[in-house]
Amino acid sequence: YIMFSSKLQFTVHKKKSNARAGTILLNDIQVPTPVFIPVGTKASIKWIFLDMIRNPEYLWELEPLMIMLANTFHLHLRPWEWLVHDAWGIQKFMNWPGLVLTDSGGFQVFSLWLNKKATGGMNKKWPIVSVKEEWIKFHSPIDGSKHFMSPEDCLDIQSALWSDIMMVLDVCSPWWSDTRTYKKQMDMTHRRATRQFEHLARHRDEVRGVLFPIVQWGTDHKLRQESIDYLSPYAIDGIAVWGVSVGESRE
Repeated sequence: YIMFSSKLQFTVHKKKSNARAGTILLNDIQVPTPVFIPVGTKASIKWIFLDMIRNPEYLWELEPLMIMLANTFHLHLRPWEWLVHDAWGIQKFMNWPGLVLTDSGGFQVFSLWLNKKATGGMNKKWPIVSVKEEWIKFHSPIDGSKHFMSPEDCLDIQSALWSDIMMVLDVCSPWWSDTRTYKKQMDMTHRRATRQFEHLARHRDEVRGVLFPIVQWGTDHKLRQESIDYLSPYAIDGIAVWGVSVGESRE
């Protein structure tokens, strides 16, 4: 396993049963937890100014928010990660004083594939998606251009954005998948995680953020536990436990 020291500090202040209140400290920024992370897909939150989610006048008794999620897939396509990088990172780019968590883009590629499947492949405007061991291939929904993204590319893109908390490039399994498919795609995600952490180890001093492995696989508790066991040694700074895919029943 890849061994290096943690950048993210997490302090637990109080516990009650399985609940806990704490503080994340990363890159000299503190975030009280538990915390709601607003979605700023394209480096902005729809319909509001960023100042509003830090202004007590609009937050009532809530603490000012100090973390936001941005989308690797969308920012890679437009405006391009190196434009953001040259603007001194996503925080300066959108005038945000807090942490930025970036997802890997794996779910967005899955969504493109799902839309194509839902139309029976007849609707030509849906981008073509191909998921391979070495990379994912997709066509931009903006201009139809072809793109390839390897696990290493995914890390490089998030690093170029100056992300604080990065996610590994996972495979999102459709909810109707059988156990064999779940297992196959879980193993692929695990191999990708290994590659990304090895890539991170080679470039550790050049990267601002930390990398979280991701647990997936729908409602299959056995596979989820297997994934947790595999990925836990990589949870140097944290681990993401994703919920479900798309289309599961409430039950």
